[in-house]
Amino acid sequence: MYKQMNPNPETARAVEEFLINTGMEMQKAAEQVQTIDINGGTYAYYGGRLNRMERVLPPDMPEPSSVTVFSLYGLVDMIKADVDGMFAEGRPTHIVRVTDETTVEVLSPALGIHKTRHRRILCQAPVPEIKFGQYLETDEFQVMMQTCFEKSDARDMVMTLAGSVSKEQSMRKSDDGMTQTVQVQTGVVTVGDVSLKNPVPLTPLRTFCEVEQVTSPFILRFNENAQAALYEGDGGAWRLYAVRAVADWLRYNLAGCNVCVIG
Repeated sequence: MYKQMNPNPETARAVEEFLINTGMEMQKAAEQVQTIDINGGTYAYYGGRLNRMERVLPPDMPEPSSVTVFSLYGLVDMIKADVDGMFAEGRPTHIVRVTDETTVEVLSPALGIHKTRHRRILCQAPVPEIKFGQYLETDEFQVMMQTCFEKSDARDMVMTLAGSVSKEQSMRKSDDGMTQTVQVQTGVVTVGDVSLKNPVPLTPLRTFCEVEQVTSPFILRFNENAQAALYEGDGGAWRLYAVRAVADWLRYNLAGCNVCVIG
């Protein structure tokens, strides 16, 4: 027979602490999260289970606000001055994008974890408002032609025709003493003989003044109130030529700079 031995109190206390510490370590090991990459996905092994983990990306560093200029010369000066050292050689290349005939944007390279492009410079042309497709009174129409179109023989002919048109009104009346009848006729006539064939080639101020303005065809119309209107006759194709002209101007004036012009 085995004789049961009673350990002394110190030994019993040591054994108890050992078992407690061992159990706590085993519990911590069971609760410890282990990450595993499987086929491009990240999984977490926790408590005997494998769960898919969503990758949380930290936010990108804040970027400075963009600068607005109103001429292509101002845009070129900003890039060449490079006060923030963004366009220096050896730095990532910026993109100069001709967004449309009146807007150019300078975009940063794809930066940060999220690969975001930031707008560094915004250039917008201060072009006048031209009321196409609207009937205007003769005075307003002629002012628009003089201030918003380049001088040409076709422009002068349109202005001459608009100034030669007047509204004519005539009235015939009959009265037999009992019944009075009044007939009014209204129409548009030209004061002189002016010949103009549609469409008319005109050159409006519609893009940056540093580049040559685009000449395109227009349709001239008059209504019964002697009002004149101009309608674009090329379906907006002039915008392609304007964007190309702006891009070519920028490529020439930014030659040697650490930028890529797209237009």
